[in-house]
Amino acid sequence: WAFKMPAADQRSIDDLISTNLKNKQLTPVSQASREVLVRRTFHVITGLMPTLKEKQQWLSDPRPDWLDHLTTDLLARPAFGERWARHWLDVARYADSRGAALKDNEDLPHAYTYRDWVIRSFNESLPYDEFLHRQIAADLLKLPQKELAALGFLTVGRAYQGGQNHLVIADRIDVATRSTMGLTVTCARCHDHKSDPFPISDYYGLYGVFNSSTVPNILPKIAEPSQEPGAVAYRAALQKKIRAVHQHVQKCAPKYKYPSDLLNFKLPKGTKLNQKQREKYRELVGAVNQFQANSPYAIPRAMVLREKPKPFAPRIHERGNPRSLGDHVPRAFLSILRDKNEHFTKGSGRLEFAHRLTDNRNPLTARVWANRVWMHTTGSSLVDTPGDFGPQTPRPIQLELLDHLAVFLTKNNWSTKALIRHIITSQTWQRSSLASAELLEKDPANLYFARANRQRKDLEAWRDSALQVSGRLAQKIGGKPFQLDRAPFIGRRTIYAKTRRGYLPSIMRAFDFPGSEEALMKRTTTTTPTQALYLMNSPFLLGEAKAIAANNTSIDSIYQSVLQRAPTTAEKTSAQSWLKQAHQPQDSGLSPLAQLAQTLLLSNEFFYID
Repeated sequence: WAFKMPAADQRSIDDLISTNLKNKQLTPVSQASREVLVRRTFHVITGLMPTLKEKQQWLSDPRPDWLDHLTTDLLARPAFGERWARHWLDVARYADSRGAALKDNEDLPHAYTYRDWVIRSFNESLPYDEFLHRQIAADLLKLPQKELAALGFLTVGRAYQGGQNHLVIADRIDVATRSTMGLTVTCARCHDHKSDPFPISDYYGLYGVFNSSTVPNILPKIAEPSQEPGAVAYRAALQKKIRAVHQHVQKCAPKYKYPSDLLNFKLPKGTKLNQKQREKYRELVGAVNQFQANSPYAIPRAMVLREKPKPFAPRIHERGNPRSLGDHVPRAFLSILRDKNEHFTKGSGRLEFAHRLTDNRNPLTARVWANRVWMHTTGSSLVDTPGDFGPQTPRPIQLELLDHLAVFLTKNNWSTKALIRHIITSQTWQRSSLASAELLEKDPANLYFARANRQRKDLEAWRDSALQVSGRLAQKIGGKPFQLDRAPFIGRRTIYAKTRRGYLPSIMRAFDFPGSEEALMKRTTTTTPTQALYLMNSPFLLGEAKAIAANNTSIDSIYQSVLQRAPTTAEKTSAQSWLKQAHQPQDSGLSPLAQLAQTLLLSNEFFYID
């Protein structure tokens, strides 16, 4: 089913859902309250809560199409890009480090420029087809210099022990095919795919494409150097560290000559260093990268690819072994989606590959993105395996709806914002998550969408909301990553936290944050005692509770601040009774009111959207 072009269906989302509900004799639930819809819309689009003022504004809006206006308002906010960029960064296996394989030189000091490009692209409504084209081949398109940051999609992957270029290429093939078309092409690296229509020659045809480009020794600048005193001092200190690298090499190999660009740390052929000297060399280079990664004055650079002077002529690796070369194969797209003799002929073929992802012969890309947008707006996907649309994947129950969304996307200039608005303004999306026991028994997994899914905030949405209600959420967009688990706890959105591949902070590990070793199409969501215990003792959470108590002097105001409602009579009586006997613990230093704020931040009502 996935390899057939999506069929255009003029029926609306609600009509398509209604047809399946009638066939299954399921009765949809009623619409959710306006208060729930406001909270849900803010969460889906921005990952934040409405302020009390915004909540009252939209609850009292008299227009019948108020939700359409709210959606338009939120889609225009910078917070939209921050929320939806994080969804994409999971798919792009984004991290700010290479991983454990290069522990002496693990920092990717300019990875953040890719993250910032993704945020900007969502906010500027870059059409999804162009969004993909730039991430695959921005260097081959006539674009402003800053757009080169898009190539981080291919280059922010993990490092491998000993270089192992064939594994780096495999990683790039995987992210470029599974994240865009939902195909597990890398399963054909050692043999023909066992279940999907990809012979081993398909894999090595793409191997030739991605092995015809390389990361340059010097990454291009995408901003001009600042002349403020701090930046000037930083550049002087950086030069000192850079020269230390070359001085070390020259001391060990007297014939070594400094390169024209001192940031070029690639050793010329014939430069001989013993093991101890090479370890020192890597340590010094790592110090340069770490200095660039940590300084706010480092000049932003794009993590680009460049075409090799001569395209690589691929040969099959027998059983996946790069030392056992088999037949030559042409650089080409997947054979099931092209004509027999249709090969890439322009340079590496990267730009041709990018265009084949979204041309009118490819039935997969629009479906895969439409499925993912539906998943992030409703809480469950139409295809349960967002990263696998192969023949083994069962035909989705709502295939007609998926095709409707895919066709809508392409007809609306591949606009993600238009697709989100289309979904949110449907009656299906606006349903309550409350359901009768009979409905829950007939459709426990909500495959037919007779009700809304009850969604829980992920780590980013929960932490950002906690910062928001404490009044500490910073509005700055973009920039260098910060340390999530170290005091003082920065009040920036969680998307800007440093993601150290293989060494995630404990809060990230506890709350299902992706490890970034490979592209992740769908997060797991767990509820464990460890999570509650972690937050009860989290210095970050204790700090937010103190900040809330400092701004609020009563039970009522703390409830309004955290849960955006007044306490019920029973809740207020219980809180008053507890406050009379509460004391300030020696270890946490929380006042009784701060302890109340902490309790509310840990509550299901704060964690769940509906």
